[in-house]
Formats: sequence, C-alpha cells, structure tokens
Amino acid sequence: MTPQAYGQGIREEGLAASRRLEGVFEKAIGEVRKERQVLASIVGEANNRRDQWFYLIFIGLMAFLFGVGVAPLLFNHITWKNFDERVASFIVGGQDRWESGAAMMRDARPEQWSGFMWEDRLVQDNMPKIRDCRIAATQVGQPKSCVITIKPDAQ
Repeated sequence: MTPQAYGQGIREEGLAASRRLEGVFEKAIGEVRKERQVLASIVGEANNRRDQWFYLIFIGLMAFLFGVGVAPLLFNHITWKNFDERVASFIVGGQDRWESGAAMMRDARPEQWSGFMWEDRLVQDNMPKIRDCRIAATQVGQPKSCVITIKPDAQ
C-alpha cells in the first residue's frame, strides 16, 4: 500500500467516523428536543394550573366583595321593575309576587297568618257596611259605631 492510498484510507475512515458521530449527535439532539418539549408541556401545565387557581381565587374574592360591598348599596336604591321581588318570587316558587309573599308569611308564622286570613274574610264580607260607616264617620267628623256580621267558619 502506498502512502497516498494509506492517507486516503485514513481520510475516508475519518470522514466515515465523523458521519457516524454526526448521526449519533443528531439522534441525541432529537431526543433532547423531545425531552425539552415534554418538560415544557409539564411546566406549562403547572403554570396553567397555578394560573387557574389564581384566577379562581381572584374571581371568587372579587365576587364576594361585590356581593358584600357593592351589590347591597347598588341594589338598595336601584330596583329595575321590581327585579329583587321577582327573583324572590322565583326562588319561593309562587305563581306571582303576591302568592310568593303569602306563602312566605304563611310558612313563617302560621298562627298569625290564620288570624290575618280571618280578619281579611271579615272585612271582605262586610265591605259595604264598613264603607258606609267610614263615609258617615268622615261626614260627622267623629268616630262612629257600626254593626257588622260575622259568619261562622266553614267546616
């Protein structure tokens, strides 16, 4: 073998070795990139979770402060078409605001509700007499005694 051939063989073997190392390095670089992407997604997920907790706590705190501090002041003076009463009626489940109010009063104090209903029936049954008596008392300018009829309770 001549020195030129020997040198050519060394050169080719060196090039082949460098190509093999280049392939190994490319493969290692690819694996590092994949691992970097996996690590970045893990870190991103952790950041997203941390951000989610931050926003959850922040929004909850803001809603609490609004509900306790701002909403009572705001809605105490501003009632848009009786919005607060409509919401209460919806929650109670009555057909309208009147029925909801009656249901709440009846449930809160049944004895007083029974008395209220008796008094309402008494007034409704004697409305013409009460009206006439009121007109007469107004004309005279003094209290006037009136006779009313009390019907027995329906059984």
